[in-house]
Amino acid sequence: MQSALIPAAGLSSRMGSSKPLLRWGDTTLVERAVGAAFEVCLHVIVVVGHEADQVDAVLRASFPDALRDVAPAGTDHSAGRGQAARVPHLSVVRNTEYRNGMLSSLRCGAAQVSTEWFYIAPVDMPLLSADAYRAVQPHPDADAVFPVWNGRRGHPVLVRSTVLPALFRAGPEIGAMRDLLKEFRCRETPAQSEAVLIDVDTASEYKRLSPETR
Repeated sequence: MQSALIPAAGLSSRMGSSKPLLRWGDTTLVERAVGAAFEVCLHVIVVVGHEADQVDAVLRASFPDALRDVAPAGTDHSAGRGQAARVPHLSVVRNTEYRNGMLSSLRCGAAQVSTEWFYIAPVDMPLLSADAYRAVQPHPDADAVFPVWNGRRGHPVLVRSTVLPALFRAGPEIGAMRDLLKEFRCRETPAQSEAVLIDVDTASEYKRLSPETR
């Protein structure tokens, strides 16, 4: 069983308002992202930063039975890696350095990973379904597996825990996870739809895609 890491800490500067809290039908983007991940994963890790209290409150209201306290920073997870949790649980991790970019959020969230493989799926990709997760499966000869649509890599990307030491020690020259993964064995798998590429990064994209505005 894999876990899922959902970065939801950014400033949402291009959107103009907090993306995790945007309405999507009768829910929010962060609730939708967590719900899709829980259909496949027993452990979902959400990293919060900008407007952390508000995002945390939404998650506590929606998933009260799944919330678990996060382990202290520096906890050694190696003993549990590869062993899935027996009950669904949600970890909300606060990234105090969220202004430094998504890689800082991935480091915070990855410190809570205890499975051999984990998905990464940004909070602003509301068209991702459980099927999109299921289509990306571990590969014995890979450290990461990407869904691909029309030759373009998307999300959720499935990452092996062998990547974690490099993530934790990455310097400022590594600007994004895709840069880090260039040094690892990556595989690609066909995606079922364009959803693996679609995010809502701006207000116009949100207006075009959201059931609230269609």
